[in-house]
Amino acid sequence: MESYFYLIFFSSIFFHQISTGWEFFCYIENKGSFVLKNSIFWGLFSFLMYVVLIPEFGIYGALFTLFTSKTLSSICLKRYANKFGYNQSILKRNLATYFIPFASSISFFIILKFFKFFNFGIIWDSIIYFTISVFTFCSLFGFFKKSNI
Repeated sequence: MESYFYLIFFSSIFFHQISTGWEFFCYIENKGSFVLKNSIFWGLFSFLMYVVLIPEFGIYGALFTLFTSKTLSSICLKRYANKFGYNQSILKRNLATYFIPFASSISFFIILKFFKFFNFGIIWDSIIYFTISVFTFCSLFGFFKKSNI
């Protein structure tokens, strides 16, 4: 079941990272006050949801709140940026370029967990998963290639 936690957590972070493009556009257009208001609103929303859901649902409540607040915050930023003329895609490259490393690292981890290749506890499993993810992303994006500097 730990694999589910990773999937929701990293999906939430992925949505949050995509929203930084819309934040940047808002700052360039001198609309930074909306970004601040949006951050405060979704921060308060998250806090209230955490207070309500964590005592009742534990980690599931925390993950639901994290995913919901990050996704809805991103949607609000996108809609606001679109209202002021941002009609380009945040994802300049092919969408598969972003999802292939993400999906492959998650898939690899789930396969390892399913076949019980390792089970050292959540801390060591997390470190192993982090190492696998970094290696996967670096390999797929070509960071290990030598440059001619």
